[in-house]
Amino acid sequence: MESEIRKKFVIVTMSLMTLVLGICYLGMHFYYRYWFDQDTLQFLEWIADSGILQTDAENIPVDKANSHIDPEFAIDVVVVQEGKVISEKFIGADSQQHIPDEVIDCILVADKDDYKADSYIYTLRKLSNDRTLIILTDSDYNSTKPTRLLSRILLILLGIFLMTIIIFLLSRFVTKPAIKAMLREKQFVSDASHELKTPLGAISINAQALLGSAEKLFSQKADPNVPLAETKHNYERHIQNIIRESQRMNRLVEKLLMLSRIEENKVRKKTQISLSSCVEEMALTYESVAYEKGIHYDYQIAEDISINGNEDEIKQLIAILIDNAIKHTPKDGIVLTTLQQKKDKILLIVEDTGDGISAEDLPHIFERFYKADVSRKSSSFGLGLAIAKAIAERHNAHISAESTPGKKTIFEVEF
Repeated sequence: MESEIRKKFVIVTMSLMTLVLGICYLGMHFYYRYWFDQDTLQFLEWIADSGILQTDAENIPVDKANSHIDPEFAIDVVVVQEGKVISEKFIGADSQQHIPDEVIDCILVADKDDYKADSYIYTLRKLSNDRTLIILTDSDYNSTKPTRLLSRILLILLGIFLMTIIIFLLSRFVTKPAIKAMLREKQFVSDASHELKTPLGAISINAQALLGSAEKLFSQKADPNVPLAETKHNYERHIQNIIRESQRMNRLVEKLLMLSRIEENKVRKKTQISLSSCVEEMALTYESVAYEKGIHYDYQIAEDISINGNEDEIKQLIAILIDNAIKHTPKDGIVLTTLQQKKDKILLIVEDTGDGISAEDLPHIFERFYKADVSRKSSSFGLGLAIAKAIAERHNAHISAESTPGKKTIFEVEF
């Protein structure tokens, strides 16, 4: 349980931090990209105005140009006459690339205030003989060189790794109060159940002994003038009530102990079991119960469906769902249990045509001790569906319910 809470805390915290840092990174990226473009433009204009490339732009010595340019910075020098490129040089960096013709055409027809075409930043200067000098650079090439990009990725990954380690270490202290509260709650349920179990057993045994003594006592008529029959009836009625209530409380304690054991996540031995056989066995078990209540009862079970789980717990899950359906279905109603496999999913479906569950109650039916209004007067403790959910979660299954009040209720377990 503690590891699950810490894992969820780390996942949620890291997701939020990654989202926030991602937004900040994007904001900084666009901010610095804007100023990078502005600085690049100023640098190109400085080169254009310095006269380094204007003396004889078609025949500039590359060594001379390189002496004034950062060797990591890639600059293209293009001379255009009557819309045609008559000279093109790539200086500043070791690699070479060709400027697409559409970029040159876009630059020639652009407004004088423009300084960017696609990913290229440029500046223009008029030369003699109707020639135009275009000095440009690929901003993507200069700002996202492989070494820089790799270093950024490595720094980001390192930062995420360090944050994950730190948050995981801190999660022990952050989640400690919540874990303690949950452990106290479970310990209370367990302790209370054990404490109640002993006196309940004693009450039940004594009540049964008292009932036996009463039968012996009233079987002998010491005084024929005393109406012993009525006295015996009252005596037995109260004793039967004691036994009945003690048995009810004992069932409650047993369910509390069961729920506490299941939620402790101490997984019992799991093996490969036949889910088809489990469903069929439990469906047959409740067939007579449905018959006595006058319910139209049916089941459709696909063969050879197996899962990895605990057979006793799976049978208990199935029994809870079928029993719940029969309990809330009136005479002449329908209860149908279905087991089927759809691609990689195994579906266990129990549906009935009972009173249904209201939209207000539906989100809470798997909570402990919760009972919908329609069943408040029943003898149910509101623990059955909570136990079913706990068993489903222990088997990595998902249990859900949907209902149309007055028409149909469907419980579905997806393995």
